[in-house]
Amino acid sequence: MDLPVSELIESRGPGYYIVGSRISLDTIANCLRHGDTVESILEGFPSLEREEVERVIVYIRENQASVDAYLEEAARRYEELRKQNPPPASVMEKIRKYQTERGLRSA
Repeated sequence: MDLPVSELIESRGPGYYIVGSRISLDTIANCLRHGDTVESILEGFPSLEREEVERVIVYIRENQASVDAYLEEAARRYEELRKQNPPPASVMEKIRKYQTERGLRSA
């Protein structure tokens, strides 16, 4: 799935990133899916400016169907890799604890 690139979003390897940062489009899109606000995204990623976050949100909304398809494809790839290389039990326990504390789905 190819997404449009712009002065805001660039393609690097198999992923898309905010230009000039190491923050992926996936990260911001998933924050939005989990109900995060611009303020909470800024708290989590202090290297981003408010205008950047707002522009990324507009980009995601304008390309919603393509972004959703891209995220689904990325999730499938991740799941395949996870099955091939399962994380150690200690890591999975930390993930479950984190998700439980935040009311997220279990791993």
